[in-house]
Amino acid sequence: MATAQDKPRHPLLQKPLYVYSLPETILDTLTLADGSATPIAAPTSEEPEAPTEDNGKACALCRVESFVTVQDRRAHYKSMLHTFNVKRSVAGEKTVEGEEFEKMLENLNESLSGSESSGSEDEEESATDEIAQLLRKHATVSPLESLEDKSMKQNKSPLVWLSSSALDADARLGIYRALLTQDELDAPLDSLRKKQIPIPAVQNNARSVAMIMIGGGHFAAMIVSCAPKQGGEVAVLAHKTFHRYTTRRKQGGAQSANDAAKGAAHSAGASIRRYNEAALRQDIRDLLASWKGMVDKCELVFIRATGTENRRALFGYDEAVVKANDPRIRGFPFTTRRPTQSELIRCFQELTRVKVSTHVEKEVQKAAKDLSKKTTAKAAVGGPPKPSAEETKLLEHTGEITSLIKRSKASALLAYLKQHSLSPDFKLHPANHHTPNILHFASASSSPATVTALLKEGADPTIENTTGKTAFEIAGSREVRDAFRIARGELGEQRWDWSAARIPPAISKADAEKRIARERELKEREDRAAREANLKQLEEDERTKRMEQRVKKVGVGKTLGVKTSLSEREQGTQGLSEEMKKKIERERRAAAAEARMKAMQQGR
Repeated sequence: MATAQDKPRHPLLQKPLYVYSLPETILDTLTLADGSATPIAAPTSEEPEAPTEDNGKACALCRVESFVTVQDRRAHYKSMLHTFNVKRSVAGEKTVEGEEFEKMLENLNESLSGSESSGSEDEEESATDEIAQLLRKHATVSPLESLEDKSMKQNKSPLVWLSSSALDADARLGIYRALLTQDELDAPLDSLRKKQIPIPAVQNNARSVAMIMIGGGHFAAMIVSCAPKQGGEVAVLAHKTFHRYTTRRKQGGAQSANDAAKGAAHSAGASIRRYNEAALRQDIRDLLASWKGMVDKCELVFIRATGTENRRALFGYDEAVVKANDPRIRGFPFTTRRPTQSELIRCFQELTRVKVSTHVEKEVQKAAKDLSKKTTAKAAVGGPPKPSAEETKLLEHTGEITSLIKRSKASALLAYLKQHSLSPDFKLHPANHHTPNILHFASASSSPATVTALLKEGADPTIENTTGKTAFEIAGSREVRDAFRIARGELGEQRWDWSAARIPPAISKADAEKRIARERELKEREDRAAREANLKQLEEDERTKRMEQRVKKVGVGKTLGVKTSLSEREQGTQGLSEEMKKKIERERRAAAAEARMKAMQQGR
């Protein structure tokens, strides 16, 4: 049976949509999706559809209704919240939601390690310790119903879902609720139209958003203009990052939290961490004070600061730039990683990019009926769906192809494509915004051999990814860029529209090798000059040392007469073996000859 995923994408949805600059065709025809803000997500059935970037699933264990992308779902399964709920479920206790879990962490007075996906062993151990402490502390604690946000009880979806008559009937567009105020949520369509920014616009005069993250001694802040740059890039007005050693290694938690729980430690490391906590807090406050004018103009302030010590750096002191009751403050409605500049840019793009869902309503209803017949405990927990046979085959092809490209096995890659009758423009699965096909992946992986083989096999270099970049534009090294230019010369100008592929004029393989040889020779010359300089410095240091020893032994003024250059040279090699003297003399003569040659070349 054909599904929504078999259909080609609508022309208006070929590229990502920006919340503050929607096409007028879509903007004028927007309506609330069936009068609700609930996303249309396909439930799990006997034969689930192949997941794509818009095919999010629910996590009944953590009471999360849906995920926007498969990556969000995977990140959730690795998060502390999901791990905590799995352990409570095994222990027969009631699971908690995201808001309640954040309050538990805050009451524990611990600071997070700052990254859910950094891969650091220390951070993983820190997160494990925090989960263990929470399990012990809240073994019989009931959910904090009185502290929950009433608005979240009414609708727990972080997205407002819309539809447009200009798009397919089954298409749904989602924007984050955090971008709208409570009053704007009453009329989201009018509010969205008022927030549109004409492109191009002056970034400094447009509306702006502040984003602040702090955790585990890491701090990152950024002021971003809502008007993007000419090429669609994020317009950063100001940014700053700090890092201080405040987290106890291999134990987790802030030093202040440990002092509050066990008393002040007297080790050198504890003293350093206390000092760094105070210094980091002061650095953050000084930075926010210098940014006060820009922060006051921001229409929204997104903050991630879990733990009492982290919040003290931002709120609750005289002349605080951001007040705790500021209506502009928002939390990030998705999983975040270590506070860095690149992470803040990723979060801004995630917040302002319109989410697209293309599930057919009839298929959803049919799948819902099939799912309602299965009310077992296993179905209630809601594990990940099993992939279909077609999806499994695509995943196997993608895994084998990417493995061959990473190892630069060009001949094996072509044999695999021929054996399985796959096109050289085969699209990787699941879909990837940056590297949608084989040629893009080979280019980004810095594999010139596979790039050359694919181009000769007939791969199209003019294909663009979702951000409008060709395979040449995302090349990971100069060798890969040379491979594209060499292929242009060997395949001929009539083979492809090389201008559309943004590939510079062709070069021959011999020209590329000559340039590489010139660069290698230049580097060797620089290295040789550096070695000679080091040798000369060592000789000078040795001569000075011997002179100091002689003066100390004989005394100043004991030697009569003026030293000649010959006596100085002999004295410089005094005490060395004959072989070493000859080596130094050869080096000296070679340096003099090279200096003469260089002077002659400059004289021409």
